[in-house]
Amino acid sequence: MRALLILFCLLPGIAFAKPVKTELFGHSIEIKVVEPDSNEALLVDGKQLLTKPIIDLEENGRIGVTDFVIGSVSDGGNMCDGSPFVLRFPANEPVRLDGPLDSCRTVEHKIGPDRIVFTTPASPTERGERWTWTASGFGPAQELKSKSAAKGWDTLGRGAIYNPVDLLGYAELAKALKAAVSNARYADLRRILDGPGSVRYDGKIFIGKACQAHSCTTTSALVVMDAATKRVAVAMRDENKPLLIVPADAQWPAAAQDELANWRSGNAR
Repeated sequence: MRALLILFCLLPGIAFAKPVKTELFGHSIEIKVVEPDSNEALLVDGKQLLTKPIIDLEENGRIGVTDFVIGSVSDGGNMCDGSPFVLRFPANEPVRLDGPLDSCRTVEHKIGPDRIVFTTPASPTERGERWTWTASGFGPAQELKSKSAAKGWDTLGRGAIYNPVDLLGYAELAKALKAAVSNARYADLRRILDGPGSVRYDGKIFIGKACQAHSCTTTSALVVMDAATKRVAVAMRDENKPLLIVPADAQWPAAAQDELANWRSGNAR
């Protein structure tokens, strides 16, 4: 029974109506809605350990002689992913709550023989973090730095970059973009490329579109990079800042002229 934390442990991602109540590791675990704000409360053996708009229990197991349950909390909406926590079940001691972790980004975890490692990977625009949980709780967060890769034009020529923000992870591609838009606008471009994006290739020509989350109509970018000629074209709108299109429309590759026209008209998101 230790491997079964009722049905929602076996089918992550499926929403189940609250309240939920079950027995696990000899303890009563309950998630219930509390008024007046309709938040959810996590109770273990009748003691409230946590309250948040959304609480989920996702996975359980044992490390050494200590049982655990991994869960997450969320404020709802789509601004942040769920923040993980761990319920710790020490032998002959009260159940303890470790976390939730202070992170708004997606946190991955891997369970090892003596620890659970939680990670937010580093990206070209943001450093990552790593937390290690053991039977004693969480250790301090470790910062993970993004590594700049070499041979960006070669990678681009193979069609092996699938997200506009990943361009920034290659030093020579980032340098080319910075030269195209100038130092003054490069920070804006980095921020926009870190939002939702899409990519297509026309031969060795990379055509990437990205926008700032929740502001795609007013803040977006179109990036074209030709791996054969190492030429770069960028179009960028950013709220009330001047529209940027470099080089002039007529000098853009023929393969990207339709995208540029659609982007100009606001039809490309």
